[in-house]
Amino acid sequence: MHRPVDPAQQAEKLAKHLDELLHLDWLDTHRATILEITAARQALHEYRDQQETRLFNAQDEWLDAPHTCEQLGVTIRTLKRWRDDGRITPGIHWRRTGPNTRSHCVYNCAELARHMARWAQ
Repeated sequence: MHRPVDPAQQAEKLAKHLDELLHLDWLDTHRATILEITAARQALHEYRDQQETRLFNAQDEWLDAPHTCEQLGVTIRTLKRWRDDGRITPGIHWRRTGPNTRSHCVYNCAELARHMARWAQ
C-alpha cells in the first residue's frame, strides 16, 4: 500500500536535493582553482618550515635584545629603529620568538656584525 505524499514535504526534499546538486556543480567548476590554492598553501607551509629549520640549525647564536646590544654596542631603540626601517632583514638578522607581532625578538649577532661592517665600507 502506498502512503500519500505531502506536497510541501516533497517540495522541501527536492529543494534540498537541488541545493546539493548546485553545490556539487560549483565544486566541479572550481575544483582546479581549489586544488591550486591548496597546493600553493602547502608549498608555502613547506617553505616556511624549511626556513625555520635553516634558522634553528644555523651555527650562529640568536640572542635577545639586551645581549645583542651589549655585543654590538648599540641601544635597544637602535635595533627597533633598524627593524622598523627595514635596515635589518627578518629571518636573517632578527626574528620573533612567537607567532604574533608582540612576541620578543631575537637577533643573529654574527650576521648583524657582518651587516654593520658592510655599512661602514
